[in-house]
Amino acid sequence: MKRALLLLLSIAVITAMSCASQQPAQQAETPSVSGGAGMMVSASNEALKPAADALDVFPPSSANLSNRNKSLIGSKAVAVIKEVVNKIPEGYVIQVTGHSALVKEAPTDDVSTGRAKAVYNELIRAGIDRNKLTYKGVGTSELIPGLDGLDPKQRRVSFKVVPK
Repeated sequence: MKRALLLLLSIAVITAMSCASQQPAQQAETPSVSGGAGMMVSASNEALKPAADALDVFPPSSANLSNRNKSLIGSKAVAVIKEVVNKIPEGYVIQVTGHSALVKEAPTDDVSTGRAKAVYNELIRAGIDRNKLTYKGVGTSELIPGLDGLDPKQRRVSFKVVPK
């Protein structure tokens, strides 16, 4: 009798511990209402990465879009950006950010701003509402970590959702 009671008590304790350990995992998967806009912005920024990754790097010290990049903006980036634009919270826009590699031929801030503006203009031509976009050049202040500052991949644009 004592063994049966001890066995039942052990099963009850193990079951209780098992249920208690599952409860926080379920809560962690449920998004909180208070983090709504922040969570939407974070998810939107993740969704925008493929649009930037599809574009080729820019020529050194140049803000000119290649025909291939114009085509990629029209065929790939616009679709992703239109989808994200429809999901971002009121008061936010998509920022096209221009970047430069470490070079001495031209002022990197001017080149990075030109890159951002070129892509911004192409997105507007492709039908994205200009009121949902902004652009900014950051020069070499946001290099890709782990890549040499001279690496051609530093000559790029990125997209992110920012407050208006």
